[in-house]
Amino acid sequence: MEPFNRVKLEEEEYVLLKAIIYSHMVTNGLSQNGQKILLAEAEKYSGILLKVLQNNNGPIPGARRYTELLQLIEFCFNCAKYHSLQLNYIAFVHDRGQFHNVMPKALADLCLQINVKLPELEQL
Repeated sequence: MEPFNRVKLEEEEYVLLKAIIYSHMVTNGLSQNGQKILLAEAEKYSGILLKVLQNNNGPIPGARRYTELLQLIEFCFNCAKYHSLQLNYIAFVHDRGQFHNVMPKALADLCLQINVKLPELEQL
C-alpha cells in the first residue's frame, strides 16, 4: 500500500478516486446504455477531480497531482488483476471445486473476474 501512503490522499481525492474506480468496473451483463452511463460518470468525476486539484494547488501543480492520482488508479487496477489471477489459481488449481462451494456465485464471479471487464487506463 506504499503508493497510497506516498501520495497522502486528501479526503476529497479519496472519495473521487473511489467513484472513478467503481464507475469503471463494468460487468458483461450490463447494457450498452448502462456502460455509457457509467463511463459518463467516470468522466464527470475525473473532471471534478482535476478541477478540485487545480483550484487547491494551481493549474500546473494540480495537473501534476492529477497525473499522480491517475497512476494510483492504474495501481489499483493492476492489484485487482493480480489478485484475480491468484484467486483463479486457488479456485481452479490449488483447491479445485472448493472455492465455488463456499462462496455465492455472484461473489465468486466478481473475485475471479468472470463476466467483469476492467477497462484500460486510457479510457479515463
